[in-house]
Amino acid sequence: MNFGKFISELQRRNVFKATLAYLAVAWVVAQIASVVFPAFNAPDYFMQILIYLLGIGLVFWVIFSWIYDLTPSGIQKTDENPLDLETAELNNRRLNKVIVTATIVAVLLLISISFWAGSSWNNQGGVPVIRKIAVLPFSMQSDTTEKDYFNNGLTDALIDELSKVETLRVIELASSSVLSAGFNPSNLLIVRELRNIDYFIQGSIERNENTLSITVDMRTELQEEATWQKQYKDDVSKVRHLLAEMAADLSTQMGIDIQIRDLPISAGIRPVNPETYELYLKGKHYLSKSTFQDWNKGLVYFQEAVERNPADP
Repeated sequence: MNFGKFISELQRRNVFKATLAYLAVAWVVAQIASVVFPAFNAPDYFMQILIYLLGIGLVFWVIFSWIYDLTPSGIQKTDENPLDLETAELNNRRLNKVIVTATIVAVLLLISISFWAGSSWNNQGGVPVIRKIAVLPFSMQSDTTEKDYFNNGLTDALIDELSKVETLRVIELASSSVLSAGFNPSNLLIVRELRNIDYFIQGSIERNENTLSITVDMRTELQEEATWQKQYKDDVSKVRHLLAEMAADLSTQMGIDIQIRDLPISAGIRPVNPETYELYLKGKHYLSKSTFQDWNKGLVYFQEAVERNPADP
């Protein structure tokens, strides 16, 4: 089989866009279900069943997209000959609308669910105060290539550490990236979510060979001066201990009495192999992208990391 011709045929039949549209809608469905199921005390396996069904549905949807096309006359079997230009453009516009709409809804749901799902907004009857925080993507000070994977990887790792503190609700990296990139102030939904955030965490990274220096600051308003700042410096192999220390210090600054030893990861903090950890971060970075080439690259990095040291990160 001619692989290039097969890819072209997938594009002609809009299989890629149809799959992306399905994934966007499925993500919205899963986010809604993650709130609705607990509200009705549904068993945990309901969510697992839904994910299985969505996965099975994806397979059928890909097959359906290959066989059938949307035309002005309705759903028809895809002709072996290319569609006329007008019909092809109409199909593309329809799929683009579905993808854009579902993505916007998903981002808004992700921001809301990060704060609202299973939490109490008021400190009533001795219920602990829930603090809402956003960790914005770190910036890299060192002049190095391919720095995004390292920035986003450490940002995501700090989010994971802070998420282990029960009284914190941490916004996901995908949503915090939207906030840091800037949004049109006329978008009232985004502005409303910004008002619900108690603390914004920002940071910068400097790396000199295997020495890692991270400066973290905390502020109550995105555009205001930092109310607290601290620099952490150590060998890259101790990055997990640095992240746990950051989470403990940030929690303390928010009025939460916590020590590093209180974090669930503290019992197993151990050095990592810098090269293996870097491969792991690269794998996560490329798997978060939207092309098959990037996904394959991410899997290659993960496989190499596992082969070098299965225990990392």
